[in-house]
Amino acid sequence: MWSDSKVAMLALFINNYKAWRLLVAEQSGDLTIVEDARGNIQVRGLSTPVGGTEEEALHIFFQGDTNRHVAEHALNKGSTRSHVVFTIYVESRSRVESSEKVIFSKLHLVDLAGSERVKKTGSDGVMLKEATFINKSLTFLEQVVVALGNKHRDHIPYRQSKLTHMLKDSLGGNCKTVMVANIWPEAKMLEETASTLRFATRMMKVSNEASVNIHLDPQLLIRKYERQIKDLKQELAMHDTLAGRSRVQYEEYSPDEQKELEAKVQMYLEGEVQEIEVTSLRMVYESFTCFRKLYQDLRTELLNRPIQAAPAAGGDAEAAEGAGAAATGAEPHEGEVGEDVEGKGIAVGVAPSNSRPPQEASSPGLPGDEDEEGTGAEPRSQVKTGDLEKAPDKQVVFAEWKARDGQVFEDAFEKNKQELREKRSEMKDALVVANSKKREIDEAKERLARKQADKGMDPERDEDHWSVSYRGKGS
Repeated sequence: MWSDSKVAMLALFINNYKAWRLLVAEQSGDLTIVEDARGNIQVRGLSTPVGGTEEEALHIFFQGDTNRHVAEHALNKGSTRSHVVFTIYVESRSRVESSEKVIFSKLHLVDLAGSERVKKTGSDGVMLKEATFINKSLTFLEQVVVALGNKHRDHIPYRQSKLTHMLKDSLGGNCKTVMVANIWPEAKMLEETASTLRFATRMMKVSNEASVNIHLDPQLLIRKYERQIKDLKQELAMHDTLAGRSRVQYEEYSPDEQKELEAKVQMYLEGEVQEIEVTSLRMVYESFTCFRKLYQDLRTELLNRPIQAAPAAGGDAEAAEGAGAAATGAEPHEGEVGEDVEGKGIAVGVAPSNSRPPQEASSPGLPGDEDEEGTGAEPRSQVKTGDLEKAPDKQVVFAEWKARDGQVFEDAFEKNKQELREKRSEMKDALVVANSKKREIDEAKERLARKQADKGMDPERDEDHWSVSYRGKGS
């Protein structure tokens, strides 16, 4: 039973492509028609008074009707010079079902200004301008109706005028639309009557599937969920008490409880305990939090450890070098240069064989070179200081080798390639022959099956019969 209802109303008129307030005596400014997130059309800046009673609702309706803009021309003494839209919003709540469910309804009462022939009405000045805008807006409305009647149209031109934009969710949306066409049954108005009936016929082709707009009040829904959570917690506490699990913790842990659980996790990681008794899902969450905290602490410690150990490592290396140098000076090798010989001074000694420095290019004019050459001594090794020769290209060297020493291998390789091509060609020919033989065998089997079917014999039985006969003849 839907009894708790709230009714709100708005009224506007569209004149010269502009939307104006109808429930106020003083008209100022142009209203903007927008579309909200749910696709509902709203008029920005337009108030929606609430009608608490039937009397208040009728008062709002008659107030809007009084403020309508009308004028007189040759055909009508009270011609409306604008399109009027009177909208009623109804918000209903159920007393039987859940109170958070709300049904939103909207009723558009639209009075379209009539299409006018300027030659017949004799309008001029302001009325001529108004008649032009009225006819254009009705043309745009007819274009929208034609597009809605064509199921293959992807785009509907709702935004061509204020009227079609305002009636967007009442023409092709979640709605039921009823159109009342007014005609003048006289011979002189035959053209206007035919035009109106054609428009009504096009309107009949528009079909929509309407459904109830049910929304859930978020505030009431939150209160409902809070009550359900409270009831479930009480039921769970009663169940734990009956099952002997009175120490189960479902709420968030206090700092002392977190420290106690962290100590248990630390003991588990160090191997002091083999398992941790899990009593609730909250304990699982808190345990994972402890694991993450311990991991982050260990990671921070490992990142800071090399920075603190770096100076000590450097000092140890210097100490090791000093100790190595001291050890080297304390134990000189026998026979080396600089050895002290019983206080008689420093002996020349014999230099080790691996201590000879690399020889550089001999400079001309050094003393002693001519003597060594004159005595027949072996010449010193010369080191070439000029630019080294560039290594030859691998491809060039390989081509030269194939032309000389590798000619035999190249010929054998080419011969093997030719034989491989021939074998492939032969294999292809053999496959073609095998496929043709296979097709011949399949065709022979089909002909045999047809002949056996014509004779009324079972193919399997016939094959067994011929196989037995063949074995009998062979034996």
